[in-house]
Amino acid sequence: MEIPTIDLSRAEYEEPVVIDQLVNAFETVGFATLVNHGVDSTLIDKAFAASKKFFSLTLDDKLKYAFQGHKSNRGFIAPGSETHDLEKDCLPDPKETFDIGKEDESGFNNYWPDELNDTTFRDDLLDYFSSMDRLHLRLMRMIAVGLQLPDPDFLVKRCNDRHENLRLLHYHSLPPEHPNKMIRGNVHTDFGTITLLVQDDVGGLRVKKPEGEWVNIEPLSHSIIVNVGDMLMRWSNDRLKATLHQVITPPRFGPEDRIPERYSIAFFCNANKDTLLECLETCRNENEPAKYPPVNAHAYLTQRLEDTITSKK
Repeated sequence: MEIPTIDLSRAEYEEPVVIDQLVNAFETVGFATLVNHGVDSTLIDKAFAASKKFFSLTLDDKLKYAFQGHKSNRGFIAPGSETHDLEKDCLPDPKETFDIGKEDESGFNNYWPDELNDTTFRDDLLDYFSSMDRLHLRLMRMIAVGLQLPDPDFLVKRCNDRHENLRLLHYHSLPPEHPNKMIRGNVHTDFGTITLLVQDDVGGLRVKKPEGEWVNIEPLSHSIIVNVGDMLMRWSNDRLKATLHQVITPPRFGPEDRIPERYSIAFFCNANKDTLLECLETCRNENEPAKYPPVNAHAYLTQRLEDTITSKK
C-alpha cells in the first residue's frame, strides 16, 4: 500500500467519497497527501522564504530566541537538543527548528526576531498559521462525519482555539562522515490531532506501513502531507493510526555524497487546552472498550514534549 493522494477539491461535489478516502487512509497507513487543498501556493512559498531567512541568522542570533519551555512550546531549538521519546538510546536529531504558537495568547508570546524586522516575516507566517488552522478544522469535521459522530462539529468544537504549533525545520547539509548522515530525524509519532506538513524537493520522509515495510513519501510541489497524531489515535481508540515515520537521507545519495540541506514546515494541530481526550462514543463498544484513560489535552502534550526536547524551563 502506497501513501494515498486525496484531491480535496472533489469534496465540493462528492464529499462522502472524499471523507471515505480520508478515513480509510487514516485507518490503514495513517498518512495521505493532499492536493487542491485550498492553501494558496504563494503562501506556502512565502512561508519557506521566511524559514530560510530565520535559519540564515548566526547561531548566536538564533539562540537569543531559544525554546521558552514545554508549556509554551515556542522558540528556537538547536541541533542536538531533541531526542524522540520512542528511542531514548538514539543520537539526537541534527536538525534545528523554530516554533510559533497562537499569537496573543495569555501568558505566552511568540518570538519575532529583531534581526528580521521587516513585517513580512511575521505577517507571512501568521497568514500561513491561519490558513493551516482553517484546513485543520475542515479536516476534523470530515473525520467526525467519517466516524459517524452524532454531532459533525464535535471535534471542531474541541479543536477551535488555535492551540497549534507552526514549526520551521532546517536540516543542515552533512558531510559523508557525519554520524547522523543517514538518519536526519529519528523514528517517532506526532503528538497532536493531525500534522500538516510541506517539504522541499530534497525529500527523505518515510513511513512505516502496518506490515512493517518502510515507504518513501516523494515530494510533490505545494502538496500537503497529513498524518494522524497520538491525540487523535487515543480519541478514536486506535481506529485511526498514528504511524511511525522518520527523515532519512534519500536513497539517491550514496555513502560518499555530501547530503544537501533540507527544509520542511510542520503545522502541529492539537485539541484545545481544556479538552478531555476521552474515547469517542462511536469508537467503543462492549467488545472494544476504551483502551486509554481520559487525559487533559494540554497536560498530555506537555508531557510528551518534556520527554523529547531538552530544556531547563
